[in-house]
Amino acid sequence: MTVCISAICEHNLILGASDRMLTDTGGNIEFESSPASTGNDFPFKITPINTARSIVIMMAGAMDIQAQIVLRMIRLIES
Repeated sequence: MTVCISAICEHNLILGASDRMLTDTGGNIEFESSPASTGNDFPFKITPINTARSIVIMMAGAMDIQAQIVLRMIRLIES
């Protein structure tokens, strides 16, 4: 089981938290992602998708389709 939670707080703040477990394409193997760094490492369950790091996404479950969606979103935002 993987976990992602978020809450809308006062002063336009959104707080997100997750564990680091991800699931492979087949849904049979869970693995732990590395801690987020300042590079363009991917995938992470909480991933910044713009250079200002003001837009983030949270993922849980199988990573195959989610990785495709995130990469498309990054291209759209950066263009």
